[in-house]
Amino acid sequence: MSTLITNIAQIGTIKDAGGNATALTIDSAGRILQPTKPAFAVFQNANLSNRDYTTPTKAPFDTKDFDIGNNVTINNSAVFAAPINGIYHFGCNIMLDAIDTSGYVDLMLYIDDLNVGSASDLSYRHLEDVQGGSYATMNVSALIQLTENQTVTPYVRVNTDTAVGLRDGARFFGYLVS
Repeated sequence: MSTLITNIAQIGTIKDAGGNATALTIDSAGRILQPTKPAFAVFQNANLSNRDYTTPTKAPFDTKDFDIGNNVTINNSAVFAAPINGIYHFGCNIMLDAIDTSGYVDLMLYIDDLNVGSASDLSYRHLEDVQGGSYATMNVSALIQLTENQTVTPYVRVNTDTAVGLRDGARFFGYLVS
């Protein structure tokens, strides 16, 4: 014999352990929102020309779209610091120009400013052989497990060409998955 449950909990808001901040809301359509879940998006607001990226260099960013949790520092580049242990998703998109003499271009996500496993082939990266083209658009996306205070920073490298341009609209973004 089955029992019909008639008392259904109707919860619209769940507060943090201290009862202060709203940790979760459920709207009338059943959508679950997490207003304090770490998430960010930053971009480069202006074209940058005649740059030397022949060694791995922090990719330049100068503007925040948003930064929920205030976990990104911008100082000629963008550095995300994990506020808690968890699995995070990151993405970075960069377009370079004036790479006429370059053999290849590289976009990498470094953890704590280091190549993953101390080898560039183990980093979260996009490597492209541009064969003397003028433009390259690079994208890297990664699911990364971080511990509290670990950092993620995008780096760019351009083989041999010392006068490269980075186009405005370059983006770096991420969020806590779980």
